[in-house]
Amino acid sequence: MAESVDAMVSNTIAFTGMPVRLRLWVLVIPLNTLLVRMLRGIFAFLLKRYRTSS
Repeated sequence: MAESVDAMVSNTIAFTGMPVRLRLWVLVIPLNTLLVRMLRGIFAFLLKRYRTSS
């Protein structure tokens, strides 16, 4: 019984699917786009506020 459980666990862990660097880029790219969108929104808000006060 323990041998079959070990075999199942080793089969699921052995498959990585994609390299580690690619997985990191998959996480980094959405964070970068989110940051850019936030900065654009803040800039647009401040620009609109500046134009209405002038």
